Amino acid sequence: METAVTEATRLSHELAVVVRERDEWKKEAQRQTVLITSFRKVVCTHEAEMREISRQ
Repeated sequence: METAVTEATRLSHELAVVVRERDEWKKEAQRQTVLITSFRKVVCTHEAEMREISRQ
């Protein structure tokens, strides 16, 4: 019985670690998405400015 409880405790701890790591990966993925979106906005603005300059 004690072995089952010990194993359940160990598995519960491992699951908590995996969930925490998953949450950290999700946060990092979200940060990367924000950075990429910001970069794309800068590129699009720059391209629009270059098109406007070339028209003049």
